[in-house]
Amino acid sequence: MKTMRKKWLLPIAVFAIAIASAFASNSGANNVLATPGYIDAPAPCRIAVDCSPFGGPVCRNASLQQAFGWNSMHTACNVELYKP
Repeated sequence: MKTMRKKWLLPIAVFAIAIASAFASNSGANNVLATPGYIDAPAPCRIAVDCSPFGGPVCRNASLQQAFGWNSMHTACNVELYKP
């Protein structure tokens, strides 16, 4: 009886550890899409803020100034960004 219990207990334990590891390692996947946003004051495109290119509330810093991303030619910060 004990031998039979060992035969199915070990695979179940390994499977449970594999599932727990998969959920634990998935937490960093959300940060991949972070985009730096920049505040235009006091100098244009100097102060970086963590933002996202996808919808939601507008990205702002702690002083409630709106952050913008670089345009495609990297000449100005005028692309609207959102909170991550």
